[in-house]
Amino acid sequence: MLEIEGIINSIIYRNEENGYTVARFETEDGEITVVGPLPATEINKNFVLCGEIVYHERYGEQFKVETARISMPKTKTGIIKYLSSGLIPHIGKITAKKIVNHLGENAIEIIEEDPYKLLEIKGIGKKRIKKIAESLASQKNSREIILFLQEMGFTIGQATRIYMRYQEDTIEEVTRDPYRLIEDIRGIGFLIADRIAIQNGVAPDSEFRIYSAIKYTLGQASINNGDCFLYTDDLVVRTSEMLGIPSESVQRVMLLKIMDGSLVKDSINGRELIYYEALYNAEDLVATRLIQSIHLKKNEAFELKDIQVDHKLELDIKQKSAVEEVFKNKVTVITGGPGTGKTTIIKSVVDIASAIENKVVLCAPTGRAAKRLEESTGIPASTIHRLLKYTKQDDGYLTFEHDRNNPISGDIIIVDEASMMDIEITARLVDAIPVSSSIVFVGDIDQLPSVGPGNVLRDIIESGYAKTITLDTIYRQDEDSNIVTNAHLINTGLFPKVNEKGKDFFFIRTGSMKHTADTIVDLVKRRLPGFYGYNSVEDIQVLSVMKRSLVGTEELNRYLQSALNPETDKKEIEFKDEVYRVGDKIMQSVNNYSMEYTDEYGIKQEGVFNGDMGLITDIDAETGTLVIRFDDGRISKYEKTNIDELMLSYAITIHKSQGSEFKAVVIPIMPGPYMLMTRNLIYTAITRAKELVVLVGDEQVLKRMIDNNTIAERNSSLAYRMKVKAELFGEI
Repeated sequence: MLEIEGIINSIIYRNEENGYTVARFETEDGEITVVGPLPATEINKNFVLCGEIVYHERYGEQFKVETARISMPKTKTGIIKYLSSGLIPHIGKITAKKIVNHLGENAIEIIEEDPYKLLEIKGIGKKRIKKIAESLASQKNSREIILFLQEMGFTIGQATRIYMRYQEDTIEEVTRDPYRLIEDIRGIGFLIADRIAIQNGVAPDSEFRIYSAIKYTLGQASINNGDCFLYTDDLVVRTSEMLGIPSESVQRVMLLKIMDGSLVKDSINGRELIYYEALYNAEDLVATRLIQSIHLKKNEAFELKDIQVDHKLELDIKQKSAVEEVFKNKVTVITGGPGTGKTTIIKSVVDIASAIENKVVLCAPTGRAAKRLEESTGIPASTIHRLLKYTKQDDGYLTFEHDRNNPISGDIIIVDEASMMDIEITARLVDAIPVSSSIVFVGDIDQLPSVGPGNVLRDIIESGYAKTITLDTIYRQDEDSNIVTNAHLINTGLFPKVNEKGKDFFFIRTGSMKHTADTIVDLVKRRLPGFYGYNSVEDIQVLSVMKRSLVGTEELNRYLQSALNPETDKKEIEFKDEVYRVGDKIMQSVNNYSMEYTDEYGIKQEGVFNGDMGLITDIDAETGTLVIRFDDGRISKYEKTNIDELMLSYAITIHKSQGSEFKAVVIPIMPGPYMLMTRNLIYTAITRAKELVVLVGDEQVLKRMIDNNTIAERNSSLAYRMKVKAELFGEI
């Protein structure tokens, strides 16, 4: 049996169920195709393979793998790729080549024993050597641990994240409870953790495994559909099918976890349902707190005519009524589409509150929405997280300085873009608002619901207990604009007015996906900047229904990057399958509460959030770092360990655009999954535009979207719980 060593250059085929892989394998003697069972593979991973050379009639010479093990690289190519992989900071690909060419195949051992050997290499100074030596010394144990994790089947990226989380306790933690990886490590789901658990002897019907699967099933329902609970029969079926065990086994563990309080059982309309404890508590808290406030009422005699205020905004009867209701009620909802006066009402409340010495606190779910709110009112506004003064603990969980024991100081708390609020952040917010304060939720219930679990704004309105003002008259409408008009036409199921001379709403017909993509690139690069003077990167945003397709965000970002920021002499860095260049438009894709940034005043703070957008201003290819300047002026430095939190954002999904506004939006309109191609999705997309909308594609697809008024049902019970609490509190 032969033994060869090298690295995986590319994966041609892989069956995830049995590990059978066809890959191109690079050795010191050249490249060969390898076939057979391999652990979870990753490009640039170093393997020692045992097997034999075979000849395939069609594909030629191949190496048939019998056994495979991951190893520290011993070839020059492997060592270069290892040194520049990001595991060792301050060494990029160019420096790694210099090191290996000078020190040979024992480069790693030589550096560990005598790091000052690196002084012999041009371009490496004492300061840099010290950092490399410290990094190698500190990573001697980590390399062994990471290799151990790779042997278990984790990719090097997953292994690195696991080690960063658990450090020296990694092996103990992973073997003791692989399922905790699901919650602790981004990118590791139940199937990966379950495979590791089974390998480590966890019984298929163990309580440990079944409860982890139940939590995973509830979690997936929350992430994928926004559910706060699952009906018991549905949860049992999903879990038992996933594990391949009898439903009775799932029911047994479920009952045990209900008894110890880990799961919560309830019923609505005679149907039993199961909550993960945290989501049940969140819904219960929001219902209790809102009904407490509603029950207290406020100043029912309040009238605007009794208030002397230098108020320059003109209000009609309905708007005046809305403002008065804010001052009469403890909980008010103001909802309406674009141009219906929501911002005018907020401004009026701020002015009147100032006249009567009431303190107004403004907040919104996202930084972009908060910034718009601040600009429109002239007083400070913040994200909900910043208002609550969050802190990320060492265990990864968030704590908040403000809660019921240390409430927010304010007479009126206004939450804009409230349709984006999920039940968990709503619970945190209302818990920190004193009962003496008023709460005003402002939003558009016809937009997409929150990314997180729950259906907060819709449920509050549906309950019937909060004073709700629905605005339906269009006030903000330029006579040359069709954006607001068309938003309302679409929302009522009608086809928009397009291509009217002198207007701002256009439809360009295309015959194929490729034609659509090419047209979008031409619009963004040439036509719109040429005609309107827009900046291609800063002013124009492409919004797509989905990620994957020829007109999905992934492909469009590649096309647009190539057109708007092509490969030149600009600094760039390659990470996994993406290339990032100075000048690229990017978006943060997850919340990172511990990410450091420098604000516009030069003060260091923490917290970068899902949906934050900016530009890459600098790249250090040697250390694998890049610098982002976000739209609000914050500057943050990204290491290789968190670059995967970024994504190119010349094109983003419509879901990711919630809470944002752009001068111009370009939207591909091509066939896609029925459940995605909905009226509220296209409505949300066009309401992101301030000055111009261009739709590109097939008019029949747009008509089908407008006709498809399907709103995915979410399993939420806030409206029901508000009713229960109201009955407990008595007449409201």
